[in-house]
This record gives sequence, C-alpha cells and structure tokens, in this order.
Amino acid sequence: MHDSEKAVGRHTKEPIPQQGSYIEDVTASAEKGEPIFFDIDASSSKAAGDLPADTVDFKFIVDDAVPTEESDASDSVSANADGLYDYLGSDSSESKHHHHHRSRRRRRRRRILITILAIVLVLAAAVGFSGYKVYSSAQDLKAQAKTAVTQLNQVQASLEASNFSEAVAATQQLQETAVSMSNTMNTPWWALASIIPYYGDDVTVAKTLVNVLSDVTSNALTPLTKALESHPPTTLVGNGTIDIENFKALMNVVQTSIPVIKRNAESLESMPEAHVDQLATTVAPIKEKFLSINDSLEAVDAFAPILATLLGADGDRLYLITAQNSAETRSTGGFPGAMGTLSISDGTLSFGDFDKCVDVVGAAIPDWITITDNENELFDYEWMHYVPNVGYNPDFPRVASIWAAGYERINEKSVDGVISMTPAIIQDLLSITGGITLSDGTYLDGTNATKVLQSDLYWKYFSEDDYSSEAAEITDELFAEVAASCVHQLFDDMNPSKLLGLVDILKKHVDDRTAMLWLSNEAEQQRIEALDCSGALNSDSKTPKIGTYFNACMASKLGWYADMETTIGEAQSNSDGTTSYQCKTTFRNAITQQEVAEGRTYLVGQFKNGNLLPWIYITAPAGGSITDFKTGDGQTFSQGTYKDLQVWYIQEGSIPPGGELVCTYTVTVSKDAEEPLGLSATPMLTEYR
Repeated sequence: MHDSEKAVGRHTKEPIPQQGSYIEDVTASAEKGEPIFFDIDASSSKAAGDLPADTVDFKFIVDDAVPTEESDASDSVSANADGLYDYLGSDSSESKHHHHHRSRRRRRRRRILITILAIVLVLAAAVGFSGYKVYSSAQDLKAQAKTAVTQLNQVQASLEASNFSEAVAATQQLQETAVSMSNTMNTPWWALASIIPYYGDDVTVAKTLVNVLSDVTSNALTPLTKALESHPPTTLVGNGTIDIENFKALMNVVQTSIPVIKRNAESLESMPEAHVDQLATTVAPIKEKFLSINDSLEAVDAFAPILATLLGADGDRLYLITAQNSAETRSTGGFPGAMGTLSISDGTLSFGDFDKCVDVVGAAIPDWITITDNENELFDYEWMHYVPNVGYNPDFPRVASIWAAGYERINEKSVDGVISMTPAIIQDLLSITGGITLSDGTYLDGTNATKVLQSDLYWKYFSEDDYSSEAAEITDELFAEVAASCVHQLFDDMNPSKLLGLVDILKKHVDDRTAMLWLSNEAEQQRIEALDCSGALNSDSKTPKIGTYFNACMASKLGWYADMETTIGEAQSNSDGTTSYQCKTTFRNAITQQEVAEGRTYLVGQFKNGNLLPWIYITAPAGGSITDFKTGDGQTFSQGTYKDLQVWYIQEGSIPPGGELVCTYTVTVSKDAEEPLGLSATPMLTEYR
C-alpha cells in the first residue's frame, strides 16, 4: 500500500503546531499527504482530538504525493486517484475502467482542489494569526477601558464638587483614552475578527464602546465642562438673583450636549451582549455610568428649551405658588392651605409672603369667570363657586386659571403662571437643601417633613380643643413658613448637585401630580402640556391614561388616612383594532377606632365617627371608554362627560374606619394608541404614613 493510501485511512489527529512554526508544519503535513486540522485560535496548542465543540475544524486530505523511486509516476497517479475518489465517495473501479478517457478531467479536478486547498490554507493561517493579534490587543483594550471608567468617575466627582477645572482636565484625559482605544481597534486584525461567527458580536460591542467614548467626550462632556468652568452655577443662581445671560449661554451648551449623550445611551442599550466574560465585565460599568447620566439629564432636556423663558429671559415674570394640603384631599392634590408669589425682575428673585388662600385669591369666583352647567353638575355648584375648593375638579389648568383670576381681582395685577406643590415635594427638596427648624422648634428634613406637616402638627395643636382659631392660625403660619424657607434655601448657594437633584425631584413629582405648572401664555402652556407637567387630563389618544381622582368632602384631616390603589390588567386585543384592560381601583380608610376616639372634630370630621365621605372621579382615556363598571358594596356611581372624556363618579360616598370601596371596570383604548394604558391619579399620603 502506498503512503498516500495509508494517509486516507488515518483517523488520529496530530497536535496543532505552535504559532511560530505554524505555517512550516502545515506545509510538511501537506507534503506527507496527512490530514490537516486548523483551529482559529492559533495561540493554543491542543491535541486535535481534544478540540472544543465550538472550534472551527477544517480537514483536508492532500493525496498528491510526488512519485518516489519505489513507485513510478503512473502508479502514483493511479493510487492517488483511488485515494481521492474513495474520499469523495466515487467508485475507484469505475474510474480505472475509464482511466484513459478521464485522466485529463481528473488532473484538472486535482488542480482545482489543490488551488482551493491553498486558498483555505492561507485564510486559515490569516484567521489564526488574526486571533492571536486580537487576543493580544484585547488585553490593552481592557486596561484602557478600566482607565476610562476611573476617568469617568473623576469627571462626575469633580462636577459634584463644583471643581470644574478638574472636570475639564479629567475629560481631556478621558478623550485621550478614547483616542488610544480607537487606535487599538483600528487594525486589519479586528476587521477580520469581526466576520467570525459568534465572536464577531464581541467585536461589535468593543467598537460600540470605543465610538461612544469618543463621541461623548468630544461632543458633549468637553463643551459642557468648559461651559460650566466659564459659567459656574454658583454665579448664575444665588442670593436671590439670576445671571440670565450667562444662564442662557449655559443652557445652549446643555441643549447641544444632551442629544449626544442620549444617542450614545441608545447605542449602548441596543448593542449585543458580549460573549467573553472579560469584555462583558469591562463594558458593564461604562454602560451603567452613561445610562445613569442620560437618566439624570432627561428632564433637563425636556425643560431646557423653555427654562430660560420661565426664569425671565424674555421679560419680568410673576408666579402664584400654591402649597396644597394633602391631608384635606382634593382631586388636584389638596386644599390650597397657603399661597405666595415669586417674582423675577432683571434677574432678581423676590418671594412674597405666604398667606391663607382666601387672603390671596379671595373666596367668591370673579365675575368674569363662567362655571359651566357641566362643571356644576359634576363638581357641585357650591364647590365650583368657592375659589379655594375648585380643586374638586381634577383638571389643574382649569383650576389654576380660576386661582389666577382670583389673585388678579384681589391684587389688581395678573400672574404669568401658577406653581402647585404638596408637602411630599417639600420633603424631597429638604433632602438636597438640608433640614430647617421652624419657629416653634419643630425640625423638618428629608425624612420626616410630610408626616410632620400632614399629621403631627395637627395632633399637636388640636388635641385639646375641637377647634381653636389660635391653633388654626399657628398651623397655617407654620405651613407658610415651611414653604417660604424651603424655596429660599433651594435658591441660595446653587450648585450642580443641587441643580441635578432639583431636576430629578421635579421629574418625579410631575409624574405623580405632586408638582404642576400652568402658564397664562397659551403658546407656553402648550409646551408645558407637551412635557406632561401641566396636570391636564388625558387628551392624546396615542398615549392613553385613565384618571382616578379623590376628594375628602367633609372638613377634616382624614386625607392622611385615605388610600387609593389602581391595578391595570393585561392588554387584550379586540377585533376592531382597539385594546381593552381589566382594571380595579380600591379606596381605603386606614384610620383606627382608637384614633377616632382620641381625635377631635377638626381631625376626624364633624360627625366624629372617622367616616370618609369621598367624591370620586374615574375618567376614561382620550378616545376610549369605560364599561362593565361595578362596585363591591353596592354604592352607586353616575356616568357623565367632561371635555369629551367619559366620567364615572360618586358624590358623598362612604368608607368607614378600616373599610374599603372597590370598583372594577373595563377600559378600552383607541386603536390609535401607541403606548400601553397609563394612570393619572390624585397623590395620596400612604407611603409617608
């Protein structure tokens, strides 16, 4: 048997040669006619039989040995033909029978196979060498990525410490690291590695990471840190003034930087998962950092286009600030316990005194305000003609416009807008400004403010008498003192940490209606409504929301014990293209019989039984409907409409201490809906109790 015939039957794989003699060993094996195995990981030297399952294993039979002295050329050709056709599955006896007629064809096929083999040999060697080079440079990339994380942390720490010169320097270092990482990957070896199945995704991950660092440092962090160095926030807002021109300059840079960070955050979110653990652990902290920065700047991005205008860039501004008391629950958030003003003139901020709402906006509705029959029916004639109680209507722009009209009648000047906030936002503001001590010695901070303002002070000053005008005056003054102190403290010594903290707080409380803004200028109001921070009812069928709104009718502080919880079931598609959701809203009264017994009428109501007498409104989403409305205890809801929205409502329901009222219903949204069904609701105090 010829050597070539033995080679065909051989099954044992030889060990893969080391990188340095790789090509020489391949050539030697080819000359011997031995099977050749190629592992794309050329840096390893495992035995061929021990290769892992995912190793790319090429096997070729080279059976074109040169004739020796022991075999002439014709024998060699015949034997090699036998081996080759055996391997390819041909009948060798048939090949011999037609030897003379097909010899040219065999030689031509042999030359083609040899040519293909040579090409594959070169490609396999290139892939192996590329793998070695990529492995080597990947170690450098990993080290550079660790450096980038350290530099990113340094940029953040410097910004939080208001050390903007250090932030600029750290950003410059980060940019240099990004360039170095880009150079590391800008080689043919990475390009070749990117086409390898499975591991090509890792190359995509690495390239995305490098591109993100390069883009963000060059087009966002560098201009932003330099702008902050030139216009530090401490010089823009503080001591009751705003440097409006430099503020506008800073906002311009912010507006151009935010989209850069946003698009790169999206790139990081959409890139494939890394298969190699070392790469995954390298990418994770950078991805987390950028996504965190992007989340913090989202609200800034929304407010940036209008923020300068709100702060007086286009002229003097006057705002009515309303502190709503959630212990006296109203659909809009609470009874307006105290009202004050904020004026901005030539960059100077001035805060007016906070007084009782009837002293600021009056009691009766101004003559030029028309309350519709629809409003009288749904929200009651008496409430809608008493300015402090118009908050029974959950439509905040309508309520704010009535408060503004009341202020104009009393003070003979109009306001540019109304800002509403509840004690919940005050607690969060104190978490970034620091605590305050009130004139009666009460201490409030970011952990206790809501409980103190919505419960403790009332139990402290109304535990002896049913009602005391002196106690009422004290609590009203303390409530106003908190609002004024919190606002003053916020604007003093403004810094990036405070500013970003304020942005996060506003975003959170805009979402849950504990902070709302109405502007008298119609064009400005449309922008505010587009930002979804106006407290308006749902009007866009593409973003459907149901509304659940609660009022504690009887004069008391039972809102502290009122709970409201809504669950929205899974989406169910309908044949007409609409979508339906099974929903349930539960209203609870959490006061105990002991608290009812110990409380005075000012706290638990004139009947002193602790019963909640709620006025409840559940509104359908824009373009949608509510059907199959049922209540667990038989209390009757009526059906009406408000601004083309279907409304289910009850006036003076009843929930005893420890009791609950459960409503179940089906909500169907428009076929135009582009988002799942959402929720708009009166903010409750459950989490602070």
